[in-house]
Amino acid sequence: MRNHNECSQNMPCKLRSYRVIFLAMVAIFSTAFAPCDARAQAALDNVRAHQGDSGTAVFNRKVLDLWRKEASESRIHPVNVVVIGDSIACCIGPADYENTWTNVLRQRLALQYGDHGSGIIPVGNNDGLSTNPQWSIHLRGGSVETISFGPFQSGEGAFGSVFRLRDGARLKVLLPAKRPDRIVLYYASASDSTNGITVHYQDGVLVTVGRIGSTTFKARSVSIPIKDNGCSRLSFSAASGDGSAYIYGIEFIYGNSGISLHNLAHGYARTEAWGSHPEQQLAFLSQIQGGVQLAIISLGVNDSINGAGTTDVQYRDDMSAIVAQLRRLNPRMAIVIFDEISTKLGETALLLSQNAVRCQEMALAQKLSLGFVSPPAVFGTSSLAIKGGLFSRDMVHPNDLGDRLIADVIQRYLQSSVSDRMASEGRDVENVTTPGEATN
Repeated sequence: MRNHNECSQNMPCKLRSYRVIFLAMVAIFSTAFAPCDARAQAALDNVRAHQGDSGTAVFNRKVLDLWRKEASESRIHPVNVVVIGDSIACCIGPADYENTWTNVLRQRLALQYGDHGSGIIPVGNNDGLSTNPQWSIHLRGGSVETISFGPFQSGEGAFGSVFRLRDGARLKVLLPAKRPDRIVLYYASASDSTNGITVHYQDGVLVTVGRIGSTTFKARSVSIPIKDNGCSRLSFSAASGDGSAYIYGIEFIYGNSGISLHNLAHGYARTEAWGSHPEQQLAFLSQIQGGVQLAIISLGVNDSINGAGTTDVQYRDDMSAIVAQLRRLNPRMAIVIFDEISTKLGETALLLSQNAVRCQEMALAQKLSLGFVSPPAVFGTSSLAIKGGLFSRDMVHPNDLGDRLIADVIQRYLQSSVSDRMASEGRDVENVTTPGEATN
């Protein structure tokens, strides 16, 4: 990073109870990393000097001001937040699914800016055919498999994200207690999907949607009629015995304003799950009503494990490809990298350590004008986080308390702005540049 300018920090603490933890972790953080290359190390050193309640952060003025502007307009039109991550973001760790940090952040954003709905709820985002709590599989003599469209990866921890239904197999989804104004199904078209998808209501009444085919997989979405009979669930199947239905997820929408958080994170995901074929892997983002205004990228834990095979060059290239595709979808999208917590596997990884991941992320934040927030200043090393009771039994995924702390860190970061911080300190905002705003 050739032109790293000092950023402004130290937003006053809103939750004073964490102050002691934050200050204690400052000293720990400086020992939590092995040496980076000289330029990345200099950037990390510079940012460490400005740690605060949001952990270690690059307070990129353009990113944060853009987000604040978009969020302020959520009373007028829908604002969409997308999370691109792994099992820590999707579903694993907390005993209570609602305490997953993405769910906590969704609830807090909805309270602050208004609730536009659930965001996309993928059928499954973990191992094999395992489904999210709202979904269930009913084979009925047919077959279900996943295909490599939407997020997908090969090799270790291979997965696909679109569920293919054939020969009478059904997917069933439970509707929320709060009746949505609209329901949107996210699906893919293919050469054998021309007969469409049959929607089975609870009372047996049927409707067919998505009668469209394509020579290659294409991301699609369709609104599903809402019945007025107290229906609590919907089922989906291929409309013909010789065809297939390809389903990615569903969204429940309330009104025409507020914020939706679309949690597209997937268990076992490495950066290649979104960055190796980004047009296909991020295809469903193009179907989100109103576009995407904020993307939070939270990857790296599964890249930083011995045997994963990810090199620092591959990590950088895949992350760059993700950012490039997001900006093709919306050039004004605010993009924030959330560096994940330290784990023992990552701290000892030989090919790509978590320290190397952070160096690459810092370099990308500088080069591509991204936001960056890192929690080790709050969590400390993996050993200290374990002793502090922040991990689940597997010692990789944070527990309920740890995930809520992650939500705290991200929420404080999003609520801060360089201008606010500078003004609160009586400093001259106009004469300060931030990462991503340096001049060459």
